[in-house]
Amino acid sequence: MISTFLSKIKSHEKKVINGDILSEIPACILCESPGSNLSIHERRNRHVYIIDNGEVIDKTTLQARLKCAVCERTFTHRPDFLFPYKRYIPRQILELAEQYRQPNTGYRKSVRHDYRTICWQDRDRWFSHVTLWRWLFYFGHRHQLIKHILSLIRQRSPSSSVFRRITPVCPAKYRSLKRKGILERSFRLVDAVREQISIFGKIFFPNFGTAPR
Repeated sequence: MISTFLSKIKSHEKKVINGDILSEIPACILCESPGSNLSIHERRNRHVYIIDNGEVIDKTTLQARLKCAVCERTFTHRPDFLFPYKRYIPRQILELAEQYRQPNTGYRKSVRHDYRTICWQDRDRWFSHVTLWRWLFYFGHRHQLIKHILSLIRQRSPSSSVFRRITPVCPAKYRSLKRKGILERSFRLVDAVREQISIFGKIFFPNFGTAPR
């Protein structure tokens, strides 16, 4: 799995360097003018964190900063193999969220690998359980994003089991109805993203669904 993701990073970097990434962008996300009006304005480094055998590996990839000739504004193109605003790869974020979802698993237990807390490679630093909570908090506040992904799934696969799936939360994981609601929505989004990857083979995050609240 790690080798597959690394090959995606290299392929994406090559497209950004050669300018081939422009052919994958149909329109400007700001004014919706055709992609033919876009040009690469800047190339930026982005860190990507990969968990391999209980260790966090820090890799670097490129992101293209694009400029539209129509609206004359710039925006960053995010590769579809990464979550917006998150440096860890989606599959591993979903796996850790699923581990926490289990009834007898807390935040600290969820970030363990072979009974040892996940640590950073070549660094005296541990993977914080607070990071997992921040992921779930972020997911739990993406109301429009959940609706949009479910709408895409319904168009392609109306009979998908994701619409009948219940997302119960163990009572031991919350002390308030607000925290319960956040966890319910975050687990709902986790289910929706997993189904989206299963059906489409990649992740679609519309611009309105990625802005922090």
